[in-house]
Amino acid sequence: MGVGPAEFGDLVLFLGIAGTSEPDDVQAYVSENNVAYPVGTDPAGEIWFQYGVDEPPLVALVSQGGRLLRGWPGGIGGDALRAQIEELVLLPDS
Repeated sequence: MGVGPAEFGDLVLFLGIAGTSEPDDVQAYVSENNVAYPVGTDPAGEIWFQYGVDEPPLVALVSQGGRLLRGWPGGIGGDALRAQIEELVLLPDS
């Protein structure tokens, strides 16, 4: 099982930003790959620009206030992402 809403519930919000992809293409990808979190598009590339994304994929941990905690251009594996969520998001409040 991948890291996602089923594992972290309401503690972590998972959100995908599909960049400049067409909404129909995004919906098809989400359906075909059983993506379990909301995915939006960024037609003008403004969100990608704000977080310094040159090309997908990028996995980012963003604080509730919108501050980038950590980013991984090219993506990150599930076990490593889980460890980073625990370190940067869950454990500081413990």
